[in-house]
Amino acid sequence: FWLKFCPLGSNLPISPGAMRVTAALATAVVGELHACSLLITGFEGPLEKYNGNWRYAGEGRDTEGHLRRMYTFDNQVLLRYNANSTTPGWQITRPSVSGTFHEDLLASCSTTACKDSDDLSTLPPQQPWQAEGSNAVMGLHVGCCPAKANKCSKCNDSDCARLSVAACAASQIVGCCQPFGYADAGRCGCKDQNAVCEPYRPSEVTI
Repeated sequence: FWLKFCPLGSNLPISPGAMRVTAALATAVVGELHACSLLITGFEGPLEKYNGNWRYAGEGRDTEGHLRRMYTFDNQVLLRYNANSTTPGWQITRPSVSGTFHEDLLASCSTTACKDSDDLSTLPPQQPWQAEGSNAVMGLHVGCCPAKANKCSKCNDSDCARLSVAACAASQIVGCCQPFGYADAGRCGCKDQNAVCEPYRPSEVTI
């Protein structure tokens, strides 16, 4: 799992916001439009294993006030915007091998297009991403992943909120409402409305 080329000197202290990323993965905030997960290709060398689907993992405001989305490859390797870096931009990080409260930087993009993107599904193609710890620059292709239809994509939270506890539990089995909303909002809520990526098959990807 660990990439050997990333030097320990590149450890990044994790901010309190980043330390809460696990919770964000479990309770992703959905924006005005259902966010898409990403298909990213173009990783090379030690990072080649990260070609594939990156799941939408929530959103939050950075220190500049921008509402930015974040993504995860496997719930540990994260792709999110870092406004506090010496070169602000989108960064790919993983838990550090040297300490629980640090992260290792794997790659980053600080071009104007990257800085202007709050949602990487709209990032122009072939933006240069710098692989940390080497001189390699990768031209990544980023876009929404080919997705399976989600029968609950048009679920309305207000309709779920009208259900009793028993009806909400029943809907979890056959419908689109689920009782986990009680923990967050004190009422029944919709199941995940975001589309699920089709399995990544490199031979079928055309750029």
